[in-house]
Amino acid sequence: MSKIKDYAPELAGIFAGILALNLWYFSSFAVTESIAPKSYEYLVQAVIIAIGAFIGSWSAVKLNENKEAADSYRLRKEALN
Repeated sequence: MSKIKDYAPELAGIFAGILALNLWYFSSFAVTESIAPKSYEYLVQAVIIAIGAFIGSWSAVKLNENKEAADSYRLRKEALN
């Protein structure tokens, strides 16, 4: 179970990236020039990109925290031996 937990940030990042790509893909169907101006499409794409960047950076921070916690645990375990 700990092996899966070790890769949780990476899996969450991949999942979020795929969701962002799907949202961007399906938003192109909903937003056409006849319904909304082209500038709205740019705004929607900018928001999607910003959300994707935030989720990616959040996943990277969580990964780094997880690695630091594992290193700290390993050092404490070695100190007890």
